[in-house]
Amino acid sequence: MIALAPHLTGDLLDQALQAALAISDESAQSRTLVALMPHFTGAEKSRVLYQALRSALAISYERDQADALVALAPYLTADLLAQVLKPALTFSDEETQADALVVLVPRLNEARDSKVLHRALQAASDILGSREKTHILAALAPHLTDDLLDQALQAALAISSGKFRVDAFVALAPRLTDTQKIQVLHQVLQAAFVISDKETQADIVAALAPHLSDDWLAQALRVALNTSDEGIRARTIVALAPHLTNDLLVQALSHVRYLKPDIY
Repeated sequence: MIALAPHLTGDLLDQALQAALAISDESAQSRTLVALMPHFTGAEKSRVLYQALRSALAISYERDQADALVALAPYLTADLLAQVLKPALTFSDEETQADALVVLVPRLNEARDSKVLHRALQAASDILGSREKTHILAALAPHLTDDLLDQALQAALAISSGKFRVDAFVALAPRLTDTQKIQVLHQVLQAAFVISDKETQADIVAALAPHLSDDWLAQALRVALNTSDEGIRARTIVALAPHLTNDLLVQALSHVRYLKPDIY
């Protein structure tokens, strides 16, 4: 029925709706009602939405419930969104929780949903997985009030993976004060400098480049120039180049000239 949904009109649409409402499996019913929903307006659409939401909230398997809630996200009002976030914040599987929150959180209203934002940030802080924590923090970043930014920063700095820690910082950076940015940036960059995996190190330095002061750019360039792998060295120099002062550019170019032609 889901495959047919885009093509249904009139009596066929009414028949499809009745058939969907008769489905006993909550996951299947919710998916089917979501597929039919674009065809309805006004009170009828609200009725279909409420039934789809009831079915989604009744799903026992977390992964299926998360998928159902995410599918409903574009249709949710602020009040319904609050209902949906309650189970999403309690999912035991970190990947499932992250996948749901990344879609649902951007729909929050900062002023109206400050308590929910706080709970979502707490969920991100409690998550152990670097990828999942980073993705939730990135989704939260544009919506965080000033009083939640410090908590988000602490969660970002607690991320064990250097790469994901940088990704979280880059997502939060536009919201940070200059003082916060400098403080965190130095910690993240110092951690990057001691990473043994030079390819990961290069990726981190490239991601941080737009936020670095001249002194830190100079240090980043020195690390890049001391990398033995020519491909990684070239990639890092290219990422740093738009942000370098004239003196540092001259220094970078003096090394580029010795690279093999196929490297750059």
